[in-house]
Amino acid sequence: MTQEEKTEIVEMVIDMFDRINMQSPVGSIFDEIVEFITQHISKVEQEENKGYADFNESDISFGFSLWIESKTKSNQIQEAKDLLKANGYFVDNLWCVADVKGIFKCTDEQAQDVLYRSLTNEATMEQVQFSIRTFAEMDGLDEIEVEE
Repeated sequence: MTQEEKTEIVEMVIDMFDRINMQSPVGSIFDEIVEFITQHISKVEQEENKGYADFNESDISFGFSLWIESKTKSNQIQEAKDLLKANGYFVDNLWCVADVKGIFKCTDEQAQDVLYRSLTNEATMEQVQFSIRTFAEMDGLDEIEVEE
C-alpha cells in the first residue's frame, strides 16, 4: 500500500470517528468500530480497485489517535474563543491559514502574510466600519456624541 493510500484510509477512519461522534471507544465498542471500518474499506477497495490489503487495526488506532488529537485541538480553540467572547471580542468569523491554503499552494507563513494584508488593509477596515455603522443605524442604535 502506498503512503498516499494509507493517508487516505486514515482520513477515512477519522471521518468515521467523527460520524460516530464518540468520545472514547473502549472494549467491544472499539472492536465494533474496527469491524465496521474494515468492512467499509473492503467495500471501497472493491468499488475503486484500490489495494488496501495491508491496512490493519494499528492503522485504525493511529487514525483514532489523530482524531482524538484533532478533538483536543478543537476544544482548546473553542475555549480560547469562549474566553475572548466573554471579554467582548467578536469571534464568530475568524480566518485561518487553511482559508488561503485551500486556494493557493503556500506555506503557513505565506498564508498568514496574505491574511494579515487582506484583513488590515485600508479598504477592508473602511468597509467594516461602514458596515458596523449601517447595521447599528438599521437597528436604531443611538450614536455616542464624541467631544472634541
